[in-house]
Amino acid sequence: EHQPIGYFQGQSIAPATGGDTSVQDVISSIIVGSEQAIREANFCEIPPAELSGFVFQDGPELATANGNVPDNLQDFRDGLRTADDTPIAGVTVRLLRTNGEAVLASEALPGFYAGEFVEVVTDADGHYHFAGLRGGTFYHVFQVQPEGFWDGLDTVGTTGGQTLNTQAEVEAFFNFGTNAALRQFSDTQLMDAVLWVSLAPGQSSAENNFSEVLVRPETPVPWIPPQVIEFNRPPVTPEVF
Repeated sequence: EHQPIGYFQGQSIAPATGGDTSVQDVISSIIVGSEQAIREANFCEIPPAELSGFVFQDGPELATANGNVPDNLQDFRDGLRTADDTPIAGVTVRLLRTNGEAVLASEALPGFYAGEFVEVVTDADGHYHFAGLRGGTFYHVFQVQPEGFWDGLDTVGTTGGQTLNTQAEVEAFFNFGTNAALRQFSDTQLMDAVLWVSLAPGQSSAENNFSEVLVRPETPVPWIPPQVIEFNRPPVTPEVF
């Protein structure tokens, strides 16, 4: 078989009557007897998967007393992508394996990634898209925090996963004891990621989103000094005794 473009290498399956599949894309040593029909000499190929999402400013600018994002951000923002959100372009998003190592461009189908690793940048709509991925595994998606924004609430996409939006969630995450490979990342990095995204062959995982928050200090109410009102009183005529 000539390997079809756009598919990952699968496997060759010899017919029930026998054959040799030790060489990739070849089924050899098929013996065909007189008046014999050989069937099911098959080549199985694997369709690629894809993963996408958005990076956006969640709602309008948030005013706080000190200009920092509040600890109870969930009371002010929900992290859901809605019409009042502003897309953020030019944000780098990277794909990692479950062991915490970056996915190499050579692990994806040819022609999708120019650099050494699988990473993309959001477009004018704040959208990022990983294509040509090998399915049948889990991936971690890490965002490089855009300058000028505070990290907001991240949300998992259509094929599931896990986000860590608070320090308490990070601590609980490691209490399970199955995430030792991710201890190489700081808490800040883990709170800027969508983890354990499930991706089957040919599957598309969408809406793995990163929300950001723009914060400014509250404008203090200016102090206005009390006004002294002067009345023009008429002159007093002195009494004459």
